[in-house]
Amino acid sequence: MTTRDEVLIATQLKVAQLLKFQPGRSIGEVAKHLSISFEGARQLIEKMREEFLIAADAAPTGKPGRPAKIFRLTLRGEHLFPKHYAELSDSLIGVMGSEELNINAVLSQVAEAKTANLMGKKELNTFEERLDALKSVYGEDDDYLSIERKESAIRVIEHNCPYLKVALSHPALCSVTTNVMSRILQRKVVRTQTFQNGDGRCVFQVLDQAAPEGFALETEADKNRHLVLPGAVPDTVIGPK
Repeated sequence: MTTRDEVLIATQLKVAQLLKFQPGRSIGEVAKHLSISFEGARQLIEKMREEFLIAADAAPTGKPGRPAKIFRLTLRGEHLFPKHYAELSDSLIGVMGSEELNINAVLSQVAEAKTANLMGKKELNTFEERLDALKSVYGEDDDYLSIERKESAIRVIEHNCPYLKVALSHPALCSVTTNVMSRILQRKVVRTQTFQNGDGRCVFQVLDQAAPEGFALETEADKNRHLVLPGAVPDTVIGPK
């Protein structure tokens, strides 16, 4: 038999899922998404705020008067979604047998191992096959990663960082992902939106440039590009229905 607490947790996860892919939703939008009353949604939102799973912001209206509230996931709320900290630890420990490795050398070896693992799973002869392989860059069957294309422009969007807590403290770790993507696609890849900057996701732009040789840490110039697909609305979110 399903308990009341189990129903509450399942409903909270539905709200978290909505805010994961569509941050900045109002109580009315949450109510519509869940097919419940406005009051029911309000009580649910307040419960999740009390548990520090979501936070409120003022909706940008440009009009006088008290603005309505919109809601987003907190760092604690992000941890309702799967994380791969054990896998990350195994990867790092596996390349730290040498006594005097610097951070670049460690991350470079992690990137090489991850690239070899993805490339070894199946033949990647065409660009389309290599692009499809990126869907497993964070883990198999990643429901939170999507690929957005418009004409020749390509963005890879990850809504659920599986290493979030570590990446927030050590952002250099994220250079592993950009390097792995670049090596697989044989084109340069840069992050233009990040969890560290409060964007609620990481967006990777595939550039029409050859992949750099060797391992390279991300630069602020790369992260500040904020490139947009031709004809696309900035910050379009594409994810599971």
